[in-house]
Amino acid sequence: MRDRTTAVLDWISDKAAFSTIFLIVGILVAYLWKLGSILPNLGPAETTATQSLTLHGIYSNPYNAPVKLLQFASQHIGIHGVLGLRIAVAVWGTVMMATFFWLAKEWFGRLIATFGTLIFASTPWIAILARQADGQIMLLTPCILLVCYLWLIRTKQRQNLAWLTFCTAGAVSLYIPGMFWVILAGLIISRKRILTVSKDVKKWKLLGSLLITIALLLPLAISIFNNFSIVRSLLLIPGSFTSVADIGKNIVWASLSIFWQSPQHLYFSIGRWPMLNILQTSLAFLGIFIIWARARRVWYGLSTLVVLSILAAGINHNFAFLLLGAPSIMIFICAGLRYLLTEWRTIFPRNPLARGLSVAILVLLVIAQVYFGLHYTLTAWPHTIATKELYMLK
Repeated sequence: MRDRTTAVLDWISDKAAFSTIFLIVGILVAYLWKLGSILPNLGPAETTATQSLTLHGIYSNPYNAPVKLLQFASQHIGIHGVLGLRIAVAVWGTVMMATFFWLAKEWFGRLIATFGTLIFASTPWIAILARQADGQIMLLTPCILLVCYLWLIRTKQRQNLAWLTFCTAGAVSLYIPGMFWVILAGLIISRKRILTVSKDVKKWKLLGSLLITIALLLPLAISIFNNFSIVRSLLLIPGSFTSVADIGKNIVWASLSIFWQSPQHLYFSIGRWPMLNILQTSLAFLGIFIIWARARRVWYGLSTLVVLSILAAGINHNFAFLLLGAPSIMIFICAGLRYLLTEWRTIFPRNPLARGLSVAILVLLVIAQVYFGLHYTLTAWPHTIATKELYMLK
């Protein structure tokens, strides 16, 4: 026990680990900043999503159950009202950013992962929804699933634990809308690697993980048996379909809402502002080209997630569903950042001043993005007329 405690303290004292902790805590603080006071009332989407926050209510409607359970817990430990409902979502939003950091670090290194996570966390759509009680931030769950998958296929010493974590994350994520399609696409693309890994897991642990998965999904199965309409919500199937022409138009607008503008005002945005700004869009397109040229298989997987998000947003005419593809888009942005950094260092391989200048330029770009995102989220958006009317502020 003492050796383990010493190892943990050594890890914390490490500069790299300290910077990681500082990054995650900083994101959490930003998401919690004046969380219950800037907008002291719940908006319509929040009110609808937080109805019947009892164990029976969550059991009857398990839509976004992970965030509802945390909201239920926060209410019962003394964090009441608007703050208690939103703080649970902010915590989940921070978890999503932490898992994205780990994912980006594995692919691009710690520096680019830090820059990419800051850009991701400060994106206005993301930051605003991470501070809303409606739980839409759970659409970023592909971050968690990707981390669990990478750990599963890369680890050798803790393969049994990685398998159990992978199965548990998959089962819990099925309570979140759209995750069925994400998991299905992932299993189709990576089925061979997953089957190969499963052969190395002990049989009794395979059986144990199966039983845990069944136990986690049993409440969902019972809820679906009592109310089959839950399936439609979790599979992102609308209650009624419009014409093919309207669906096609919505899908086109969903695509444009990523980098150009949305078709109408969204409650988590100012006017028709898109998900990405000019800087993010440029880096994303650069990253798409780089990953296509150097990692075609990864490109297919990431692009599938983006296409799925566009289809879900267009078919349901709900542009919050674009968050399903946000992790992929941010990975493309990280690839663009990495390419800029490596190309600059290739031009000046032995000049320390030039190498330092390349990092300084990226730091300034990230600082500008973070400042813009925080100002947008904490100052501009709450004080627009549309937001005040929506949240009934005088």
